[in-house]
Amino acid sequence: MANVELYVKKALTVVEHPPIEVDRVFVVIASSEGASLEAVGRHMWANVKTLWNLARDGFRELIGQTKLDADFEKLWRATGGNPRAVEMLDEEGWQVDKLVEKIYRSRRLDTGILARHRTALEEALENPDALLKAPRELVDYLIHKNLVTRLVDPIAPLPPNKEIGVGRDYAWQTPLHREAVKLALESGRSPPQL
Repeated sequence: MANVELYVKKALTVVEHPPIEVDRVFVVIASSEGASLEAVGRHMWANVKTLWNLARDGFRELIGQTKLDADFEKLWRATGGNPRAVEMLDEEGWQVDKLVEKIYRSRRLDTGILARHRTALEEALENPDALLKAPRELVDYLIHKNLVTRLVDPIAPLPPNKEIGVGRDYAWQTPLHREAVKLALESGRSPPQL
């Protein structure tokens, strides 16, 4: 997280002392990692906004521009409008279970933490806003593993949608990530090291 803060501070220096004379300077920095939101959001000089995947209409338009021969509804339910998740599904031969297993293994989920907070986690799997009252250890862990994100002043707010795992304050990165956590909770075993 320190690197994220340093990067944003360097951008602030460019705003405050531009290398050439200009009327205005705007800097936009994007990150997909929820932990960086916490690191940057605590500074007054940063204006944090979140964007959770594409809205349904935008996702339909994007998919329509590709040569994918895939069922839009299935793609939407699996990816929640995340273009990278579509690419990952393609890489796994459109096998959702295979990709869920890959996410589970690559995140190296600690089933001890998940089991310790089983009740809170099961509630969050149904409704991500249950994380508002969940133990901080669980919330921090899920954010650190980039499985969920806080929705802060969303650029394009989506209405809460339990099917794809979006609440008002929290959202699963994608429905696939939520399924990987379910797999870890059900299996009760930490995945082998890659």
